[in-house]
Amino acid sequence: MSAAFDVATVIASLGMGTLRRDLFVNRMPETPDVCTSVYEYGGRPTDFAMGSSVAVEHPSLQVAVRNPDAEAAYEAIYAIYKRLDGHMGGTVNGTTYFLMTALQPPFKLDEDVSNRVTFAFNLHVRKDRS
Repeated sequence: MSAAFDVATVIASLGMGTLRRDLFVNRMPETPDVCTSVYEYGGRPTDFAMGSSVAVEHPSLQVAVRNPDAEAAYEAIYAIYKRLDGHMGGTVNGTTYFLMTALQPPFKLDEDVSNRVTFAFNLHVRKDRS
């Protein structure tokens, strides 16, 4: 699985969304109005240790929340931010995750023509090569 899908799985396990209903991976559909999306982009080079037998990947993700109510959107993204920033250890969908670190606090990303506001933050992930 991708890191984006795994982080969406973590968000769902925290009770902050339901996959494919209001929690999406690498897309934000036109509906529902209130939703969360996890996007995977770039990252840093893989770290290798012990020759090439240990590989730690560093994908970057963006978590975004959209809502017609700007205050509700911010509260939702900030709750996710607090739970994921500094999230240490664990296995998700068979992949070992070592640490997740937010690159900044949540920020306003967009306001669309339907007056829905999107807040987001970027996340650096350290994980075992899967």
